Amino acid sequence: MLGTVRISQRASGVVIQPALEGLKPGLHGFHIHEGGSCASGRVGGDDTESPSRKPSKEAGEHWDPGLKGNHEGPWQHEHRGDLPNLYVNPDGEALLPVYAPRVSSKDFENRALVIHARRDSYSDEEGSAGGSGDAIACGVPDPG
Repeated sequence: MLGTVRISQRASGVVIQPALEGLKPGLHGFHIHEGGSCASGRVGGDDTESPSRKPSKEAGEHWDPGLKGNHEGPWQHEHRGDLPNLYVNPDGEALLPVYAPRVSSKDFENRALVIHARRDSYSDEEGSAGGSGDAIACGVPDPG
């Protein structure tokens, strides 16, 4: 397990407080995905690899209510699944909170929270994930 992420509702938006370790240092794309599962999706055999380390297509695409399609970042009026980039310190820990002004805590229900290999440029010119690359970690909110 990489750790935990706490989501706290504010008057406008949410604060996402990560307590994660074992990630590559630097900035990483951080997104709400439409699927509510991070299961590895493998059938049979030894399934010892944690789903949080190997997210699958079950997490779905970036959450995009209204099908806006444009990835303009967390402060614009387009794609709401884009969150601010996640900072991972030189020790591989993500500890700094992230403020997401355009979402509510309810927006995370039945959806996956995904960390990508590289930072998100919030540009459609670099691909559908803003150039952030493969998903490297995934989690789903605890309904309790």
